[in-house]
Amino acid sequence: MTADVVRPSRLRTVAAIARRDWRMQRSYQFQLVMRLAQTGFVVASLSITAKLVRSPPELAQYGGDYFTFALIGISMLAFLTAGLRTFGARLGEEQSLGTLEVVLASPVDLATFLLGSLVVPFAMAMLSVVGFMVVGVAFFGARFPITGVLLAIPIAGLTLAVFSAIGILSASFIVLTKRGDPIAVLAAQLSTFLGGAFFPISLLPRGIRWSAHLFPSYYSLQGLRAVLIGGGAGDALAPTLVLAGFTAVLLPGSLWCFRWSIRTCMRLGTLGTY
Repeated sequence: MTADVVRPSRLRTVAAIARRDWRMQRSYQFQLVMRLAQTGFVVASLSITAKLVRSPPELAQYGGDYFTFALIGISMLAFLTAGLRTFGARLGEEQSLGTLEVVLASPVDLATFLLGSLVVPFAMAMLSVVGFMVVGVAFFGARFPITGVLLAIPIAGLTLAVFSAIGILSASFIVLTKRGDPIAVLAAQLSTFLGGAFFPISLLPRGIRWSAHLFPSYYSLQGLRAVLIGGGAGDALAPTLVLAGFTAVLLPGSLWCFRWSIRTCMRLGTLGTY
């Protein structure tokens, strides 16, 4: 089978999975309304909190504006959450319903299944981020340059990719243990705290400050803040390259681990049990 034949088939499969997920998501209309309402409350809370922070020297490189600083942090967390939790939630649901073996017995390869499962959560994360930005600009005085917003798109994409890789590792753990996974929870907490989502890492104790550089969220936030409120594209280049490096290493490795966990469970006959 040639690449010209395989590629459209894969795209159709991804689209089919996304359509199924969207129909399920759309059936919970109240949840969508609450998600939009939550966006407004989160931004309003950040705005009120920012009034307590009066131009600290640690925020000088970010224009001294804590509200915009934290707004970018909460926006990054939307992509982080989508990447970390999507696959574990999907696999846990399929296992609990007893449909995982049916899904994996279909002619859909694992990479296509995982990619299709990410489309709707990514769209919902984008909806949240757009909501954060629109509410922040329209009602609370945030300002983002158009060029900066465009430059932020590939950084956001890499953020989603690298945390999706960690989410796939999390899903591998769930497939093997049939239990909740501590990896995603711990990764989310450490990435939020040590990545500097809500405060500059210069405020961390000196003994642990170096550990921020071990987390992709640190580079994501450095890149996003550089293009949206900092020095510009030049300052974002190094963080973006590091994010790309994380993705290049973690994504193939996580896919290998996921395939290994599936093969192991198939061999043991425990794949469909929960």
